[in-house]
Amino acid sequence: MHSADDGCYRCEAHPAPSRDGTRVLFASNWAQDCGAACGSGTDIKDYIVADAAAGGGNPPPPDGFRLALEEIRPNPTQFGPLIMYSLESWAPARIELVDVAGRSVLQRDLGSPGPGQHALILAPPAGTRTGVYVVRLTQAGHSVTSKMVLRR
Repeated sequence: MHSADDGCYRCEAHPAPSRDGTRVLFASNWAQDCGAACGSGTDIKDYIVADAAAGGGNPPPPDGFRLALEEIRPNPTQFGPLIMYSLESWAPARIELVDVAGRSVLQRDLGSPGPGQHALILAPPAGTRTGVYVVRLTQAGHSVTSKMVLRR
C-alpha cells in the first residue's frame, strides 16, 4: 500500500480484480513512504497490475466472440456505411474494400481494439464507382467477407 489516504477516501486503493483474475485495477496517489519524487498527494491516478503469464497484460478473449462481419447498413449505400464487426482476440485487425476484379480499393488498419463488438464508418475513396464490393475483415491470418453494394 503506497497511498497516503488519511482523510482521503478517493486515495484509498479499493482494488478491483478482473473476472478472470489476471489483472487488478486500483487507484493511488502513490505518496506513502515515497517522498517528493512521487509527486503531490492530491495527484490520484489509476494503475493496473497484470499477470505477464496471462498474455502480458492483455486479458484473454471473452467466451463467445469470433471474427465476424455482423452488419453493413445501409446496404446498398451511397456513402460510407456503418460496419458492425466482432474480433476474437487482441491481435491487430484490418478491413478492406475489394472490387469484383479483386483489386483492393480501400485498406484500413484497425489496430488492436480487443475482442468483442466494434463499429466503424467505412467511407469509400472519392471516385469509387457504383457496383458490388466485398468487405474483408482480417485478423491473425483469418478472414471473413460480406458483400456491399455502392451506388452513386
